[in-house]
Amino acid sequence: MAYYKQLSADTIVKPSFGKLYSITISSTSTGTFAIYDGSSASGVKMIDTITPAAGATYFFPMGMQFDDGLFIDISNTIQLTVTFE
Repeated sequence: MAYYKQLSADTIVKPSFGKLYSITISSTSTGTFAIYDGSSASGVKMIDTITPAAGATYFFPMGMQFDDGLFIDISNTIQLTVTFE
């Protein structure tokens, strides 16, 4: 079963093992994000910094596995929705 969470600031999405399925950008004004396997931006970087456009969706159909937690590091103004398990 997949869950979702809307973000606009640095967030630990899930503090344990799971899978990332998608990220949808609702709105942004020069916003960026990076994804880490861990409970903070000191974890293992899964995806380096992305500067997306509003309306963009990034899909991981098989699920991108994380072991120590899913942390999203956000800079500037951005709103996104993360789908995970």
